[in-house]
Amino acid sequence: SDFIRLATKETDKEKTGLANRFSKLFAEGNSLSLLGSPGASPSAPPVKASSSSAAKEKEGSPEAEPTKASKKRKLTDEELKEREARTLFVGNVPLAWDEKKLRKNIREAVGDKYAGQLKPIWFRAIPLAGKWNWSDKMRKAGSIQKAFDADTADSKNAYVVLGAPEDVAVVAKAVNNFQADQTHNLRADGVGSGAVMKKFDRKRSVFLGNLPPRVTEAEIREVMSPAGTVDAVRIVRDKASKECQGFAFVRFAERSSVKEALNLWEATIQGRWIRIMKVQDETSSEKGKGKGKGKEDGSVHPATRRKQLQQAQRQRQKGKKKKEFAK
Repeated sequence: SDFIRLATKETDKEKTGLANRFSKLFAEGNSLSLLGSPGASPSAPPVKASSSSAAKEKEGSPEAEPTKASKKRKLTDEELKEREARTLFVGNVPLAWDEKKLRKNIREAVGDKYAGQLKPIWFRAIPLAGKWNWSDKMRKAGSIQKAFDADTADSKNAYVVLGAPEDVAVVAKAVNNFQADQTHNLRADGVGSGAVMKKFDRKRSVFLGNLPPRVTEAEIREVMSPAGTVDAVRIVRDKASKECQGFAFVRFAERSSVKEALNLWEATIQGRWIRIMKVQDETSSEKGKGKGKGKEDGSVHPATRRKQLQQAQRQRQKGKKKKEFAK
């Protein structure tokens, strides 16, 4: 009987100790297992760190540094000027061409004269269909989707960054007038202060007026070809719609071609009679300021000036006749 009582007391002590242990575990909120070993169960879910601690760990981790470095840094004014001096402008690029196609043709045109970089390349003046012109984001998306409006214009402009500023003149000379396909001849020049063709040489150029809104450079070259070799064509287009504003400039390889072009009285494009005139010299308009009737600044179109002179001559003749009649 004494043995049984002793065994019973030991069992009660074990139960009491186990109960105290359970209460202690739940009161402390410990994640230990019942046997007291941390993480003994392999199927237990991992402990999730708080959002603040996770953020701190992410900031301090070396993996976060490349993400910040990968963001594009804005160029300074000096860096933009330096890049502009190395940038090549390419006009009349076929709509279907991408950067790879343009780079390939530039290499073909230049040959061994230049073997440096031709990147980055970006396109501008892209004619897009209807809804894609609503905003800058839509225009960007339309360019990616290639939603071109080929009826408005069949070409676009491109900008190519070269290795050094002195390379621009070499590449531009080789690429200018390069035949891209049957209806496109590339026009190449520098950008900003490096632009040579910004002002056409008036002694080798003519002004074309009354052009249709959707005229192409190929049509202008075809009409002007009887006068001589066309060196460059610049169509003035609307910034939003990319349609022709009704006039353009044509530069010939030889000065003698200007006189031949002025004699093309019956030249038509898309059923329209086009007007061909000499390019007015800016210096001559400045010298004529204040003379004759016209705008306040004195800049009068040559055709208007001729009409004014003819009217003044008629008035003088009428005055002479009146004086003779009075005598």
